Amino acid sequence: MAAAPAHSLPAGPPIVLAHLFDTSRPLRTWNGELIRGNIRRDITLWREVTDTTGTGTSAGTDRTVHAVIREREHRGDRSIDRVVHEVYLTFDRQGNVLMSRAVEPRRGLDVHFDPPLIVAPGSLAIGEDAAFSSRARILDTADPSITKYEGTARQRVQMRQTPQGPEFRTELTLDLGLPSMRLRSRLVIDATDAARPFAQTEVTDVMVKVGLAPVLREKRELTWAGDDAAAPLPTP
Repeated sequence: MAAAPAHSLPAGPPIVLAHLFDTSRPLRTWNGELIRGNIRRDITLWREVTDTTGTGTSAGTDRTVHAVIREREHRGDRSIDRVVHEVYLTFDRQGNVLMSRAVEPRRGLDVHFDPPLIVAPGSLAIGEDAAFSSRARILDTADPSITKYEGTARQRVQMRQTPQGPEFRTELTLDLGLPSMRLRSRLVIDATDAARPFAQTEVTDVMVKVGLAPVLREKRELTWAGDDAAAPLPTP
């Protein structure tokens, strides 16, 4: 179950984190690079909100959202389109962002968090940290009745000041016995309006291990390109 936040001494006004996951804009687009070992590819990545219910306000109900993150990898005169993952998020009445499920179709993985894992608290000030945990079950997408792995999910978050601006850092780890996964993310945000910040750049680093041996390492370096009509959904 979710652990109580572990906070260090905050500095500066708290930044409302739910807006970083804002789903009021159905389409959000980034450009950048996908890095695997020494190979670098230009990519376009976009998030498409497909379903939302509830309000997520103190006077209403929790808001649930289903979003699909797609990617286009550019290879010379051709491109490869794929779904990177699907996420199921809840924005509760306290402002927390929780993840109940994440699907990676490419690898046939369907991860369920019970209870839903807090991936971002309602707000975080510069210099502040928090940590949360939950149970994770990974189902086979070909046969959801099969549980491939079970274990513990842990999410650590930090807000730090950098020369580029406030940086929201996260580290999600899945300890599933023999296999393990670590996903690190760093978002440099524009917090001119602390109640409505947005990510300007993002760097994510994924590593999957079996025992001590890494079997997958991917890194993405992204820069926000636009929303909605400013960045129409790419077509193959």
